[in-house]
Amino acid sequence: MKMIAKSPSQTTKEEASPEDVIFDKAEEAEQKEKNKEMLMQTIADIDAKIAETDSENKDELKQQKATAEARLATLVKTKTEEG
Repeated sequence: MKMIAKSPSQTTKEEASPEDVIFDKAEEAEQKEKNKEMLMQTIADIDAKIAETDSENKDELKQQKATAEARLATLVKTKTEEG
């Protein structure tokens, strides 16, 4: 009988070792931090565009900024609840 190793995606939480769980949580935290930094940079870029653009585009840019800020707030809230 040939044994085939399960891939990580096929393991259930009950089968995951404590080290795997810690590693997964660390990877998840790292990804959230990267997303947070990216959103903060996006907001800063939009602010710069708002400062140098005419009034026609400002409303659209402000909407983009509001969307990015909402995503950032959700990400920070999720991170706080988990941490």
